[in-house]
Amino acid sequence: MTHTAVLDLASRLIDYFQPRERGLAEGLLPRRFLIGGALLGLGIALPVGLSALNTGSWQGALLTAAFALSLLVLLAMLRAGVGLSVLRGLTIGSLGAYFVTYALLSRELQWANLKWLSILPMVALFLGDARPRGGTFTRPVLVPLGSTLLAVGLAAMVVVASRAGWNGGLDAPTPGFATDADGLLNSAMFTASVSGLMWIHQLALRRSEEELALLRSMLSVCAWCRRVRDDDAGWVSPERYMAKHTPAQLTHGICPECERKTLDEAGYGKATPLR
Repeated sequence: MTHTAVLDLASRLIDYFQPRERGLAEGLLPRRFLIGGALLGLGIALPVGLSALNTGSWQGALLTAAFALSLLVLLAMLRAGVGLSVLRGLTIGSLGAYFVTYALLSRELQWANLKWLSILPMVALFLGDARPRGGTFTRPVLVPLGSTLLAVGLAAMVVVASRAGWNGGLDAPTPGFATDADGLLNSAMFTASVSGLMWIHQLALRRSEEELALLRSMLSVCAWCRRVRDDDAGWVSPERYMAKHTPAQLTHGICPECERKTLDEAGYGKATPLR
């Protein structure tokens, strides 16, 4: 399967979970990212759950299954067109709760599990309010600041709770092939999650920019005064719109029809044309 075919397949799959009433849904870019991220999460949850069973942690397998169920609920809410602010809160909350609970299953603190909390700022950044500007999308730089503080706070909470004995009480797995395989899988799934989220964001961004370019190519022109509707400035003259959105430099001349009409109105008739 070619790279283009993979992109087309992923785009169609993401579009399937778009809201049925698209005219009522805002934020197509973060919604596309949420859909792709939820599908990626389901793909990550399967090997993680199986690995937990392989190491004898049925609690970890059940927790991962519950997380996968929350992703299915998220996809259903996306399909139903639930508000983006609700979806953001649900996503960050579900991720944070899953990472913290999984890290607290073991009696001994597993520092490697805390790295998963770094996913939170990335997701928050990609879910931030993207504004179209100049044919692309921009976001406020400080969007992930709150989620970064949240991730650090949750990591500190895990450390304190673990030292205080507020954990699941599971013994650390006995060193061996299964333990090594689980640690390697944990590292591989983290890397796949980070790279996958970045790839999904790029895919959603490309689709949204293509739609933005299409919308910009369909100009709304007043049938009476011939002014053009601009998203930022309202109804403006064609010259002002082109100066803002195209690199073309405008100059003025006179077409043959207007030249003849102007000469007739001025009473010159067939006098020497204006040049």
